[in-house]
Amino acid sequence: MDIVPVIDIRSGTVVHARRGERASYAPLRSDLVAGSEPLAVLRALLGAVAHIGSPAPAAYIADLDAIVSGPPQWPLLAALRSASSMPLWLDAGFDSGSAALAAAQHGFVPVVGSESLRSLDGLEALHDGAAGDWLLSLDCDAAGPRDPSGIAQRPDLWPQRVIAMDLTRVGSVAGGVSAWLKACMAEAGDRTWIAAGGVRDRSDLQALKTAGASAALVATALHSNALHD
Repeated sequence: MDIVPVIDIRSGTVVHARRGERASYAPLRSDLVAGSEPLAVLRALLGAVAHIGSPAPAAYIADLDAIVSGPPQWPLLAALRSASSMPLWLDAGFDSGSAALAAAQHGFVPVVGSESLRSLDGLEALHDGAAGDWLLSLDCDAAGPRDPSGIAQRPDLWPQRVIAMDLTRVGSVAGGVSAWLKACMAEAGDRTWIAAGGVRDRSDLQALKTAGASAALVATALHSNALHD
């Protein structure tokens, strides 16, 4: 089971994401690193994953400024890209395939979030232009799927790697295997599945692996050292 560390950035700093309530996200407080400077946090997280076991295959960056309302924080994102020896999966609120393709051309692996995608137009170009190296995040909250484009109902347009993102579990200690992950996997079990939200400890990682997930997005459990033996 791969561990993909997560960094949520807003206004140039790392914040602690909790249950999708973005207005209340506070600057990060971590047992791994002092402060909330993005490059320092990225290095600390990658080091923590390597210390636990295998090196992280990538790091996941959520640009909250771009997801909520504004343009991506390109200067900061470029600095993170330059500092990382691992691929960076970037969710920057891409509303179309062409927007995500632009991020791929900047050296990132784009993550297309279903909550941000407004149209299915251009996804074919993303498949071709990014050489298939992109991810779809199927997003839900307490009210159900966040899916204005209807991508969740079009598994024929999904890439090989798909994230099941239950925002109500992000930053929580919900644990176990989410109903959302199970529902998404039932639509297309032949994909490579990444679970997001609620990992508490190693037993949760094992449960996700048993359920068929290949990786998990993790932040809180890393910052609290909960994954150490």
